[in-house]
Amino acid sequence: MRRLIFLWILTLLVTPLRAQEQLRKKEVLELRRSAIRSLPPDMKKSAASTLLDSMGWPGKRKYSDGRIVEIRRLNPNRKPEYVTTFNSIAAKTVSTDKVRKEAGQGFDLEGDGMVVGVWDAGVMRTTHVEFGDRARVMDDTEEVSGHATHVSGTIGAAGLDAAARGMAGKAVIEGYDWDLDLPEMETAASEGLLLSNHSYGFVLGWDYNLDEERWEWYGDLLVSETEDYLFGFYHPETYENDRIAYENPYYLIVKSAGNDRGEGPPPGTEHYVWEDGDWVVSTRVRPKDGGNDGFNTIDPVASAKNILAIGAINDMPS
Repeated sequence: MRRLIFLWILTLLVTPLRAQEQLRKKEVLELRRSAIRSLPPDMKKSAASTLLDSMGWPGKRKYSDGRIVEIRRLNPNRKPEYVTTFNSIAAKTVSTDKVRKEAGQGFDLEGDGMVVGVWDAGVMRTTHVEFGDRARVMDDTEEVSGHATHVSGTIGAAGLDAAARGMAGKAVIEGYDWDLDLPEMETAASEGLLLSNHSYGFVLGWDYNLDEERWEWYGDLLVSETEDYLFGFYHPETYENDRIAYENPYYLIVKSAGNDRGEGPPPGTEHYVWEDGDWVVSTRVRPKDGGNDGFNTIDPVASAKNILAIGAINDMPS
């Protein structure tokens, strides 16, 4: 019995390692890239973009602070749903520095031999000196994103500049934009991808539109006048993340929980809501995201059962 248990554990360890070896082979890489780039277009996003175009509303916004907001789909009530970029991580806060060679703990873990998928609002700058030859674009995206570069560096910057050193400075980073993320994730996982990062999520509750210099409330008035039901909701995309992870048991999806706690203007502030197919002015009192106790602010996909959701906290360098 002990021999069988040992062999079973050994199989669990060896299988994903072999998958990583396969991922790094050039011929496997090109076949995988070809499969991903031949995926059909996202018709739900196309329908939502068509609606916004007809109304003169932009489907994608890039704010001066670097944040990106883009249309995702229409909900069952034909209200637009958007996604936006998130990020807040530090190596010492999560104690990644403790498993590095210089920590003297005997681990020497720097991501050597690992492949990490990064889905974001665009792709990383592959020519950045901190990536060397370890960054590659997998889909047909040409848009380089500062946010994607920052997230990819947080994961895999080599540390030529010590202050920029990533969590796993020897890992290979594969970049995708967030269009078609679900079928791309499924394709990559079926080919052996073990880890992927998703520092983005739905625009929920209150959001400040820097371009228009106004507050906007993203709740669905047909569901609730004062609370965005999508906080913690088991969304169709939540289900898809759970399904993909369940069907690919070695694959871990890492998702940001969102940055929504306490966001919103003072009570009675003029703001905009989506009503009868357009943005309209409102002064109705709506609580800040999370209300008085600060709870119920998690992105719907981050509430999935089979993924790892990461919340932002204060840095703890010691």
